[in-house]
Amino acid sequence: MMKSTTIRMDDDLKKEASAKLDALGLNFNTYVVMATKQLVAQNRIPFDLVVPDAQSEDEGKREEAC
Repeated sequence: MMKSTTIRMDDDLKKEASAKLDALGLNFNTYVVMATKQLVAQNRIPFDLVVPDAQSEDEGKREEAC
């Protein structure tokens, strides 16, 4: 049995993601299913999660200001 799921997301973010997925021949639903299958298979988030330290974040803001 398949259930439907609703994801709330900023419209601009969804557009950008969909454009990149379209270029790969995928749709948003397929991507979400693929990522979820990898979560289950690998028993972890299927990509690296990194919390930037405060110093790196401040340097990035200074570079953007230039």
